[in-house]
Amino acid sequence: TTLKNETKHLVPLAKKGGMPRQRANYKFASILESMDPRDAQVLIDSKNKTLKVKGLTLKLAEEIWGRRIFN
Repeated sequence: TTLKNETKHLVPLAKKGGMPRQRANYKFASILESMDPRDAQVLIDSKNKTLKVKGLTLKLAEEIWGRRIFN
């Protein structure tokens, strides 16, 4: 699967009170394991706020992945 396809599954993980932490961690690990390792690394870097991509803007990210993960 791809990062683009998996972003819809990230929303419930990010909401406070939406899912118990242990279950959210398990779901996040499952998502990472189902992806290409390069996409998984981008997602991990994004979560850790260490993503360094020249030219990546909020507008571009919304265009690619949609508003579903940017609140």
